[in-house]
Amino acid sequence: MGRAPLVWKYDHGSAFTSEMFQGLLEEYEIVPYPIAAHSPWVNGRKERDHQEVHQWLIPLAGREMSREALDREIDDEMLVRNFIKPRACLGFRKSAQVYFDEDAVLDAADEVRGWLAQGISDAKCELGVAEPDELYEIKNSGERRHRKAVRQALQKLGLYEEWDAAAREGPPEAESVNRSEASNVSF
Repeated sequence: MGRAPLVWKYDHGSAFTSEMFQGLLEEYEIVPYPIAAHSPWVNGRKERDHQEVHQWLIPLAGREMSREALDREIDDEMLVRNFIKPRACLGFRKSAQVYFDEDAVLDAADEVRGWLAQGISDAKCELGVAEPDELYEIKNSGERRHRKAVRQALQKLGLYEEWDAAAREGPPEAESVNRSEASNVSF
């Protein structure tokens, strides 16, 4: 694995709640961050990514393909997705540019992971969690309090900002997509 993320946000799908996936997170010291149950809007960009992958697979539906041909199709689409197509959420850079960038601002070194772990533990203590040092067994602390502790720790490190509370860029009349006012709503 090139650079393991500090935190992995996921929904309650069986693939993510499995012991294998949770073990992978713990092995690479990736802090789990499950979204609230039954709230896919929280994971909107990720869901759109999944829809894009499904769009690749639609033309393949009902076709007899060998495993090698299917692998080739997926490899071709991943090449486009990671090395050819720039993404707005990455500042119109390609995923591979960001992933392999040697001059990345965030170096997820052991030191940063240690600060994050300590910050989460401190936040869990403030929230009254029985086992504040437990980062990977969320059921002991409750998901809601775990998410809050992770957010607080990331905010203290300057690595987290609520997208709808971020400082606005551009003219004040340019509202973000999650705000509506009488002046910008039409029927």
